[in-house]
Amino acid sequence: MHTQYLYILCTHVHRWREGGREREREREIYIYIERDQTFVHEDLRKSVTKNKHPWLYDRALRNQPEIPAGEIVAVCWKKQMLACGFHDPTSPLRVRLLWWPEDGPPMPGDPSWAQGIARRAAARRQKDATLRCSSGLRLLHGEADWAPGLVLDAYGDRAVCAFDGVGAEAFWRPRLPSIIEAFGEAGYKLSGVINKDGTETLWGTAPSKEASRFEENGVVYEVDVWHGHKTGFFLDQRPNRLRLRELAAGKDVLDLFSYTGGFAVAAALGGARVCCAVDSARKAVEACQRNFRLNGLHAQVCSGTEQSQTTQNMIHLADCWEFLRDAAEAKDAFDIVVCDPPSMAPRASAKPKALKAYGSLNQGALKVLRPGGRLISCSCSSHITRKDLLNTVEEAAQLLGRAVVLEEEGSAGADHPTRRGFREGEYLQVLHFIVQ
Repeated sequence: MHTQYLYILCTHVHRWREGGREREREREIYIYIERDQTFVHEDLRKSVTKNKHPWLYDRALRNQPEIPAGEIVAVCWKKQMLACGFHDPTSPLRVRLLWWPEDGPPMPGDPSWAQGIARRAAARRQKDATLRCSSGLRLLHGEADWAPGLVLDAYGDRAVCAFDGVGAEAFWRPRLPSIIEAFGEAGYKLSGVINKDGTETLWGTAPSKEASRFEENGVVYEVDVWHGHKTGFFLDQRPNRLRLRELAAGKDVLDLFSYTGGFAVAAALGGARVCCAVDSARKAVEACQRNFRLNGLHAQVCSGTEQSQTTQNMIHLADCWEFLRDAAEAKDAFDIVVCDPPSMAPRASAKPKALKAYGSLNQGALKVLRPGGRLISCSCSSHITRKDLLNTVEEAAQLLGRAVVLEEEGSAGADHPTRRGFREGEYLQVLHFIVQ
């Protein structure tokens, strides 16, 4: 055993029956990390120990022994443990790190360890005044809350849990009751938790099949926790919805990829003269209309770029690219355009195609903006950096012979924290451009 190399150690208990008796034997499994890979040994050791980066990729591993999903493994150097995490044999993220020796006890094998994760996450949220005005909250934000592979979103007393991979589910699922208990003690009491797919109740009582409701900065939204995108609502955009509400008075606002109307309803309540929401999914459009209604507003559903003559709030059932093309041809113009598409680069290999799509989309948005208007361009992919989005919008403006000035930047809410040394967690870009 080459302990002078960086390696991963798993102590696995093998159980079997022999002669009518249950027998078991501990077996140490070693995974060696290639010496000739880039970002290994000294660089990787620094990443694990100093930067505490939570991921180890499969490409850095020399051998791939069978270790069960969710099994706790140790990352070692010269017989010294550097960190421990859980194993996922199905994911390129082969090990997600959870604990370092300087963290002290308890370790992840101790039931109280998971409760400590929840208590610290709850304390961080209770300190932030911006989160006290919402009953929709992300209680755990994966790696940034030192809970890699686990997301827990609460809408009132109902919650949705998302596991990122089979390893994360195998590790976190048995610890979920302890986590929920700790959040309850901290004041975040839940009655039921379901999985992201809406196929299973993971804890407590199954939430009603009716849509849940929650309040955010005085705005009421309904959320379908059973069938909605992600966990049902895009909670990360909370501060950016509030900012749009502050900017919307007397403006003509266009909300592209409006989903259930988070931005559109906020703009209408902020006093927008005209508010147009656009989405290609009929169920999202219907939910958007209900969210307008919940807040005492009337909104008419229209096809394509059809305009209502009876209401200032319109929800267009249309493809966003086609809507922008038709709106430009019709000489329609807006003061504010919000462009918040779904993730277009789930993998690094998809980035070139995604940047091209972002370019055409932002170019279409710029065509329907009045001089002095505001483009709020968003990206929710960690593979698209701030610089990528900035360059894309500037190039789109240049092709149109227009100039844009970056005036301000938004970010995710405080319940979506970032973690030092983990750039992959800085996924949300929100850039405000003023169009000359």
